[in-house]
Amino acid sequence: MKILAFCPYYPPHIGGLEKYSEELHERLVKEGHSIIVCTSAIPSTAQSIERHGNITTYRFPAWEIIYNYPIPKFTSFAFWKLYKKAKEDQCDVVISVTRFFVTTPIAYFVSRASKVPWLHIEHGSGYIVSSNWVVRFFGYLYDRVWSPFLFTRTSLTITPSRSAQAFVSQFDSRPIPVIYRGFDYAALNAAVPNSALREKYADKAIITYAGRFIGSKGVSDLIRAFESVVKQIPSVLLLAGSGNQRGTIEQEVSQLGLQGSVEFIDEITPGEVLGLFQVSDIVVNPSYAEGLPTVVLEAAACGVATVATDVGGTSEIVQHEISALLYRPGDIDSLTKNIHTLLQDPVLRARLGHNAQRSVREKFNWDNAIDTYLQHFHSIIQ
Repeated sequence: MKILAFCPYYPPHIGGLEKYSEELHERLVKEGHSIIVCTSAIPSTAQSIERHGNITTYRFPAWEIIYNYPIPKFTSFAFWKLYKKAKEDQCDVVISVTRFFVTTPIAYFVSRASKVPWLHIEHGSGYIVSSNWVVRFFGYLYDRVWSPFLFTRTSLTITPSRSAQAFVSQFDSRPIPVIYRGFDYAALNAAVPNSALREKYADKAIITYAGRFIGSKGVSDLIRAFESVVKQIPSVLLLAGSGNQRGTIEQEVSQLGLQGSVEFIDEITPGEVLGLFQVSDIVVNPSYAEGLPTVVLEAAACGVATVATDVGGTSEIVQHEISALLYRPGDIDSLTKNIHTLLQDPVLRARLGHNAQRSVREKFNWDNAIDTYLQHFHSIIQ
């Protein structure tokens, strides 16, 4: 098959959605298929055309007027040239990911013009969560007006979690298959533990957050919880990532007098994230909204104890008091208690981490996922 994939972002841009798409494409190529990726030229340092084996990536000029929402530069000749090429390419199927990115309706129009099936992968499991009321309002309006139109016009919508399936089912009464993603265990085996940080904080417990610094990720909740924990237990909080709220988070750390106990780590590669997790005592994901959170999956695969909000597909990766400690988003008291409990009980940490690692290896396997994907591809390609 020749597959045309529309992605809002793609590596080298870092994020869970990007990593999912890249791994899916690499596995499809291993099965003998070819992939053409159309994505935004963010970061600007990425090549406009890039080829790796049977994956060709085209990047169109884009704005990021709202952080984490790329908008194609529709006034650009380069965008329309790429759009015309996408319509004229003799592909067998068009793929899009996550409804609220502009690349999804573009995929719809291309599939319609090309008269080929359109497969959509919906990662979202709820309405948009944002500290910006304008984003929330227009996100809700988009879902009430435009999402039903899009979902009911796909040849097939697939979700990577049951929580996302339940959300999509509000708009589309057709069957919505769930295909759990795999995990790149080769990358895990190749990851180098960050021994320098472990040695630097040899006398302290390491609590780690890795992700974007945006309002919906709940990093502020984690800092407030850590303020209570660090007073009782020698510990350090590592915050790895980037985002438009980083300055605000740094200011909050300073106001609470936590500069000596919180270390910011600039955006790092997926392999470096795994190396960071491997030397952490606890990984925390305090997010208010998730699809199937990559960071929780990665922490579980590393066998590290995790504290996370029970949102989206989190409980499909780990279970409360069996392989992680889960809590309601925004409940800072519970977050504080869970971190404190794990830091005081190394046996519990080891048990949760071991159970999580074993469960993930059984459940998240790309070989199984690709077999199922290919069955669905063949079902919609006539």
